[in-house]
Amino acid sequence: MTTRFDAPPAWLARASAALLILLVTVQCASSLTPYQLGQRDGCDTGYSDAGRPGYEAVFARNESLFSSNEDYKRGWIEGEKACYATEMNFPTMTNVVR
Repeated sequence: MTTRFDAPPAWLARASAALLILLVTVQCASSLTPYQLGQRDGCDTGYSDAGRPGYEAVFARNESLFSSNEDYKRGWIEGEKACYATEMNFPTMTNVVR
């Protein structure tokens, strides 16, 4: 005798996929070192400071880590400088007419 299983409802499949994506995202973020977190936050801020489209009014910095963790602080400072310089030297072009 065989047992037949019906496919799960569509909402359950979508909810399961969303949960999986959330878990993977959280795992990836938690696996970053303090330096990498700081570099990511500093880079977003540097792009904003340089006027990169899509980064308007971004100031990303974990103040408690910045004041207590030297690796985060160094990553933030280096990331902000590097991404600011990149955007200023090679600006992102938008609204280009062809």
